[in-house]
Amino acid sequence: MKKWIYSGTREEQPSERELMHGKLARKAASEGIVLLKNEGILPLKKDTAVALLGYGAEKTVKGGIGSGDVNNRRNISIYQGLKEAGVKIVSEDWISDYHNRYEQAREAWKEKVLEEAKKVDNPFDAYAENPFAMPLGRKVV
Repeated sequence: MKKWIYSGTREEQPSERELMHGKLARKAASEGIVLLKNEGILPLKKDTAVALLGYGAEKTVKGGIGSGDVNNRRNISIYQGLKEAGVKIVSEDWISDYHNRYEQAREAWKEKVLEEAKKVDNPFDAYAENPFAMPLGRKVV
């Protein structure tokens, strides 16, 4: 069994506050979901081929930075959830390629910010002046 590493706590068991917030988040999500007309497509059959594309396929967007950050115990991406449900993902090469390019771009960005931070009085200025963005011109797999 995979051991999860949680951020923001040293306690392995969720607190009463976390459990209450989880229930509230589930309620808000269920009340805020927009359902489209299902014309026999859902639920997906396990042998259905699905292509997942875009940043959110593998990397769950869970919040922002600073006050927009979300400190939760675990995220399950759309990709991971569908894989665990047995759905056939036909864009795994694309997801892997995007993941690798993202990690390379993120490392280059981090190095640039750290270098720029040496030139300013407040290191946050270097961070604020260099927002992260994926480079353009990706290959289509």
